[in-house]
Amino acid sequence: MAFTAALHTYYKISSTNQVIVEGLEGVTYTDSLAGGQQVKQQGPVLFDREVDRIYLQAPDAAIKIVDKVTGAIVEVHKSNFPDVVVWNPWVEKAKSMTDFGNEEYKEMLCIEPAVAGSGPVKLPPGGQWSGTQTLVSAS
Repeated sequence: MAFTAALHTYYKISSTNQVIVEGLEGVTYTDSLAGGQQVKQQGPVLFDREVDRIYLQAPDAAIKIVDKVTGAIVEVHKSNFPDVVVWNPWVEKAKSMTDFGNEEYKEMLCIEPAVAGSGPVKLPPGGQWSGTQTLVSAS
C-alpha cells in the first residue's frame, strides 16, 4: 500500500505581515502557485501574498512561527514526515472558499508536517508506519 498524508494544522496569528516562519532556510520547496517550480528558501518565510508550498526533505528540527506583535513563538517539531506544507490562501482564494471568511487569511497560517512532494510511503503487507507532530509554546 502506498499513501501520502499531511497534518492540516491552522495557527491563529496576529497578522500575516507581522509573522515569520524560521527553520526552513536553505530548504528547496515546490511552489504550487508557480506550476510546481522548485525554489530554495532564502531567509525566513514571509506572508505578503498567497503561499502554497511543499518544502521537500525539511529538517525535523524546530520550525518556528514567530509573531512579532504578541511575542509568541510556536515550535513545530515533526518526526517521520519528510516534508512540510506552508499555506495561506490570501485575498482572492479566501473569498472563493465557502468555509473560510473573506478576511480570515489575515490572521492564520498553516504549517503541515507531510508526506507529499518527496513521494508516498510504501507500506509492505504487515508493515506499520507512524508520524508525529509536537507543538511547543516557546515564549
